[in-house]
Amino acid sequence: MFISKSAYQSILAQLLFRHRHEQNIIDKFSFAINHVSHGQLKATSLELIDLLQLCLLHHKDAYIVLDAIDECDNNKSLTQHLLRLSAKSVIKILLFSQLTIPILVRKVPKKIQLAINRASTSGDIRIYLTKQINILIKDKLLPHTAEPSRLVNHLIQGTDGMFLWARLIIAYLNLTSLTQA
Repeated sequence: MFISKSAYQSILAQLLFRHRHEQNIIDKFSFAINHVSHGQLKATSLELIDLLQLCLLHHKDAYIVLDAIDECDNNKSLTQHLLRLSAKSVIKILLFSQLTIPILVRKVPKKIQLAINRASTSGDIRIYLTKQINILIKDKLLPHTAEPSRLVNHLIQGTDGMFLWARLIIAYLNLTSLTQA
């Protein structure tokens, strides 16, 4: 199974859960199950895409947020279908990806692309790390002689612009099994 099929299934499951009391959404799912299926137990990717498009056609408050598009097995197909879906409806789609998918670079206008790189995240990471290092010192998980700015500068280098790494290192430093040394 391609990851993109899993993405469509997940989006549809969330859509059904969120709108579980709306008869028109339930009717669309019911129709797809009873009339569109060709006897197989699981829907094909194309059937999932059709159902998604049908459900989202008139929703003005629909947002799809997908991360790591570049890690998807079938990212070209997923990207093509999502771009086609966004062109045919009023939904808003936010895709996070490395710039290694040619179709995203070609089809998504530069004015709506946002590059998030080391330079653009380091300031926010610095604020987060500074606050967290000061808390660690206050809570005596780091020695009171520690120099917060020096520690933060060192950690900033290690993050390489990745906020998740900063969060993980702070979680690690919060472990009570570690000594101040």
